[in-house]
Amino acid sequence: MPSRFVSFVLFSSLFAISPATTAQCSDATSGASTYASHDWQQRVLAVRIFGARADAHALARALHDRHPLVRRAACEELGPLGADAAPVIQDLADSLADSDREVRAAAALALGWTRVRADVAIRALLGAVDARSDRVRTHVVTSLGELRGTTHDEAIARALTVRLGDKSPFVREAATRALSWVLRDAPQLAPVTFEALHAADWRARERACRALGAVLRILEHSDESNVDGGLERSVRAELCRASRDSYVRVRDAAAIALASR
Repeated sequence: MPSRFVSFVLFSSLFAISPATTAQCSDATSGASTYASHDWQQRVLAVRIFGARADAHALARALHDRHPLVRRAACEELGPLGADAAPVIQDLADSLADSDREVRAAAALALGWTRVRADVAIRALLGAVDARSDRVRTHVVTSLGELRGTTHDEAIARALTVRLGDKSPFVREAATRALSWVLRDAPQLAPVTFEALHAADWRARERACRALGAVLRILEHSDESNVDGGLERSVRAELCRASRDSYVRVRDAAAIALASR
């Protein structure tokens, strides 16, 4: 019997966790000791831990790390935090001016992902809409659409309208989609897009037709007929002119927009 008891005690001791081990585990899961490493891969791991713990302030500090992949990871972790990222939204907006292109792209995407409609975020995105990188511009216009619903909506609509004729097909598609979101929620801004129907670039004219088609669908189902009636007629008139465009793709887009329900 004693031998069995001794064996049980020895076996149990194999699974006993000492206070020191518990402290080490706690420190590791907090990410603090890992982020102190000189190895950038370990610091990326720490950033992922900060994200899992929703530690926005630790992530904000990582935005200033010396390694771009660590800064990029910090942006990627801040986006999913949503409103919890609000206290450090200035730091994230400042990352749009980072020296690394991929960090700038990650910051642009994260700003929209947070849905934090702060002036500093929207102004930073508007300032980056002409970025040299196609990837950055794509994320910038997408995030501008995500952050609609503020006093900046007209400025956002104008910026997106300009991007309808962007040289990158990815930016043009993102701008068309984002502009449709803005006009869906604020159809009174449709006249801002009329300018694109007269652009020299046919791609801008085609995309403007697509965005205005989304406006028509909203106006046709609106209960405010007295307010929206004149606007709907104006949109239809512009699309009718576009249906006689010299370029067939524009004519087709206008016809589809006019037929939309």
